[in-house]
Amino acid sequence: MARRSVSKDAAPRARAAPALASAALVVASAGTMVQARFNAELVAITGNPLEVSLINLVAAACVGSLAVLSTPTLRSSWRTMIRAIRARRLRPWQLAGGALGGYYIAIQGSVALAVGVAVFTVAVVAGQTGAALVVDRLGLSPMGRRGVSTKRVVAAALAIGAVLVVATGRLTEPRASIAALAGILLLAASAGVASAFQQAVNGHVAAVSGRGMTAAWVNFIGGAALMVLVVALLDRATGVDLAAVPRDQWWLSVAGLFGLVYIATVAWVVRLVGVLVASLLTLVGLLAGSVLLDAVVPTRGSSVTWQLLAGVVLTAIAVGLASRA
Repeated sequence: MARRSVSKDAAPRARAAPALASAALVVASAGTMVQARFNAELVAITGNPLEVSLINLVAAACVGSLAVLSTPTLRSSWRTMIRAIRARRLRPWQLAGGALGGYYIAIQGSVALAVGVAVFTVAVVAGQTGAALVVDRLGLSPMGRRGVSTKRVVAAALAIGAVLVVATGRLTEPRASIAALAGILLLAASAGVASAFQQAVNGHVAAVSGRGMTAAWVNFIGGAALMVLVVALLDRATGVDLAAVPRDQWWLSVAGLFGLVYIATVAWVVRLVGVLVASLLTLVGLLAGSVLLDAVVPTRGSSVTWQLLAGVVLTAIAVGLASRA
């Protein structure tokens, strides 16, 4: 009788965990739209997307280090992760999330400034959802190999359709060049591809260590180290010094903290729902946050059109299909 009672209590909790995780991911994803806006402003000030990526990664790595060093459970999870690396239960390629994240941030800062955070976000949909299907099919995430069912393919197609709908809204503007817009959207899509693979590898670190924050910390430590090397080499080759962030806009330099929260959350959620569903949930939050930002605090090139709202609806339907699949 006791066993039966425990199993009845455990079932609702098991069903509630993915729902709670999904809601947390949507909120964390919406927060990264503030990061995108901050990064766009930083790119405008510094003129250097790689420097902006470095600022984000270093800020997140410093805060993540403080969290890990000051929290007993996170220190324990870090030691667990080290043992897993030594035992080869965690492979070197599964620690590459930081490099992928650095690329995403660099593209984000450049493209969001050019076309607005909303259009950038929807463009990421195509690359992220398409790559998520591949990642799940190859079994690169902690959930292992996931079949490519009809519903999952339709969900990805709907997300890509959202990109096309939003792009038609941009093409009605006289300043828009079809070739230039196509190039920008492809660049944003490549950032989405990087994001899908980043989710998979960070999910492995979270699964082994037992903590999403530990996975995020490893992600930003690796990304910051790599970006320091890249920026130093470019600085030496070009002779271009890093620009200083104005003191009256110091708060722009903490944009990476939004990314830290997001990476920690998605590393936790991807273990429960897989990369495709996690990607689509991310996109719901990104689109909702971007629409709100572009409506309340618009930038040059950003606008809330019926095409953009239709893209939000299409992406929400895609999430439903992928979740049922």
